[in-house]
Parts: sequence; C-alpha cells; structure tokens
Amino acid sequence: MPLTPKGRAEMLKKFNAIREKTRKPGFYGSAIILGTTGGITRKKIRQVVHRLKQKRELNLGEKIPVLESHNNVMLRTGAKVNATELATRFSLKYLMKPFERMNLTIQQKKSFEAVLLHRQQFIKGTNIELRPQLEILILKIANSFGEEGHKKALLLAEKLTQRGKTLRKMSYNSKEEGDAFVNISPRAATAEMLLRHIKGVAKEVPSLISERTKELEALKKTNILGKEKYVKLIEAQIDEAIANYILFRKNNSNLMY
Repeated sequence: MPLTPKGRAEMLKKFNAIREKTRKPGFYGSAIILGTTGGITRKKIRQVVHRLKQKRELNLGEKIPVLESHNNVMLRTGAKVNATELATRFSLKYLMKPFERMNLTIQQKKSFEAVLLHRQQFIKGTNIELRPQLEILILKIANSFGEEGHKKALLLAEKLTQRGKTLRKMSYNSKEEGDAFVNISPRAATAEMLLRHIKGVAKEVPSLISERTKELEALKKTNILGKEKYVKLIEAQIDEAIANYILFRKNNSNLMY
C-alpha cells in the first residue's frame, strides 16, 4: 500500500469528516483529491467514474451496468448535471495547467474556464437559459488580448484541446467502462473550434443579442420566484454582449468587412 504524506492524510481526514456531515446517509465515501498540481491518473479516473456511477444508482434506486456521459448524476430533485459535466469540473485544474506559468489575467483564465464548464441550464419555471451564449464568451476572450486578440487566444485554446486529447487517451488506458472522461475532449476543443471560425461567430452575435432581448421581455412577463434577480442578470449579459461585439469590431476591422 503506497505511503500517504502526512499533510495529505490530514487533508483527506478533514474532507471525509465534511462529507460524512453533508452527504446522504450511507453515501459519503472517501473524498477523491488530486495531486498538488491537479494531476489526474488512471486510478483517479476509475475512482471518479465509480463514485458518479454510485450517485446515479442511488438516484435511480437500482444498479446500472455502465455510466454514460449523458447520465444525470445529481441527487437533488430537479437538478440536472451529467457525468461528463462533473468529470470536467473535477479535471479543471488539470486542463488549465498549461496556463499556470503564463502571464494571463485572472479574468482571462476565468473566461477559458467558463467555456470549459459551460452547460445548458434554464431559469427555473422557464425555458430561458441562465448562462450567456458560448459565442459571447469567445468574443470576450478574444477582446481580452487586444487587437486581433483571437489569434493569441487561439494559441492558448490549442493547449486546451491537447490536454483534452491526453485525458481521453488516459481514460481509454484506465480500462474504465463508460465515456464520462472520454467526452471531456470535445468540450476542451470548443474554444479552439470557435476561435478558428471567429468571423462567423462574430457575425452571429447580433442575432443572438436579439434573441436574448426577446427572452428578457418574456422573462419580465412571468411570475417566477426571484424574477427581479434574473432580469438584472440577463440585462447585464445583454449589455456585456453588446459591448464585446462593438469592441471586437473595433479590434478586428479588417476581419469584419
């Protein structure tokens, strides 16, 4: 049995105590913690897949043969987060590791993380998405690097794509059934794909802003709980989308015409 460093043993003990208090009775297995640099191993992948499979089985009240990437693994009623989305969150530090020693702002890192973690989530009681569109997030990333910033951002996005491919290979080598970690790869490649087609992405943004504005008007007519909070959130998203579109056109005048 491999020796566990004293510091990590204490960390594991602390996390396990928290899990025992906050998890459903009978389901608070030992915490899974990564290496100090966010390292993921084949063993960690197997542990995570087994844990998510347990959550799925507890949710259904029955055993399942294999965990699929699209399976909902949340225990709370009404909550929907699939296996790949949770696996991506678990892998975030690993995916972002190439950026650690680069001279990026906190906001630039958070913008890349937002693309990696982007998922469909609706405002409760409506069919209106809570999060801003991916296209808006990509323009924000490009703008953060200044004039023709999409070229600089693309070089970084390529590193995410490569990390995703490495993670996919590691998942295959783990011999773990299911595709929760395998399907992180296309998510990691999303930023590169959109940045390679940035001209088309930018031209689509005005229609996306128009759609979001219509959703805002529809939201104002609803009687959902916390409506005012969501109205302010969508208004802020629309304002940011407009500002990013204008700035992108300014920074990339040759690209837009």
